[in-house]
Amino acid sequence: MNCQKVVDVIAAWIAKQIEAANVDGIVIGLSGGIDSTVVAALAHSSDVRITGVVMPCGSDPQDSADAYLGGAADCDEVVELDLTA
Repeated sequence: MNCQKVVDVIAAWIAKQIEAANVDGIVIGLSGGIDSTVVAALAHSSDVRITGVVMPCGSDPQDSADAYLGGAADCDEVVELDLTA
């Protein structure tokens, strides 16, 4: 398997979906886990504007720290929406 080719195909698909939706970018929920980190990286490869949202809700503080770490690498901005209350 050519991993770079897979990344390129997925990134092109993401860019095409954003163009078809006539929007300027996407919002990704960042959990700090591998799934949201991979999605953010793939979206970053598509060269679109990405806003990452961290939504802690009584979770382990390390999860938020991991989410910010992954988001900082791939998102244009990262915001927090605390769902604890």
